[in-house]
Amino acid sequence: MDRATVIFEVSRLSTAERLQAMEWLWASLSKEAKDIQSPEWPGGSARCPQGKDRFG
Repeated sequence: MDRATVIFEVSRLSTAERLQAMEWLWASLSKEAKDIQSPEWPGGSARCPQGKDRFG
């Protein structure tokens, strides 16, 4: 299935169905977490995009 078809089919799902699909995808990706690298974020880290924000 090509990308355009997937996007079209996903757009036809209800909000609940899209959320369920996201949960399934996240569960699948979580099993492979060691193989996934975080992207570089310009101007700071993923947690503090501006390099000056604080959490906690």
